[in-house]
Amino acid sequence: MSLISVIQKRDHLMVYERKNSKTRTATRVELPLYFYSHDNRTGKHKSIFQGQNFRRHEFTKISEYKEALESFKNRGLVHESDITFTEKILLDQYIEQTTTTPLNVCLFDIEVDFVAKEGFPTAAEARYPINAITMWFSHTQKYVT
Repeated sequence: MSLISVIQKRDHLMVYERKNSKTRTATRVELPLYFYSHDNRTGKHKSIFQGQNFRRHEFTKISEYKEALESFKNRGLVHESDITFTEKILLDQYIEQTTTTPLNVCLFDIEVDFVAKEGFPTAAEARYPINAITMWFSHTQKYVT
C-alpha cells in the first residue's frame, strides 16, 4: 500500500492510497495532537531540549483541537502545534513503509483558440479561451479530454 494524498475535510481526513495500481480511498478520523508543558511534572513525554515533561492531549474533532490550541498558545505551553494533520499521518503511519507502486506520471496539454494573423499567445497573455484540456496518466496508459 502506498500513500497518494491526504486532504482535510471538515472534521476528518480523506486518505488516498494505492495498492496493485488500483486507487483506494479510506476515510480516517485521525486524532490531531499536541504537547504542552505540564507544571507538576506528571507528563509521560519528555522534551529532548530542556528535559521538561509533557502531557499528550488528543481530540476527536479538528474544531475542538483548534479551540484548545488557541487557549494554550496564549500561555506559551504548546509544542508540536506547527505540524499539520497531513504531516502527522505521514509520520505516524507511513514513515516506515516502502513502496513498490510505480510513480504515476500525468502529462497535460491545454489548447486555446487560434487566430492565424495574431499567432499563438503566450501563457502570460491568455488572449483566447481554452477549448480543450487533455491529460495522459502513466498508470492507466490512457488519455482523458
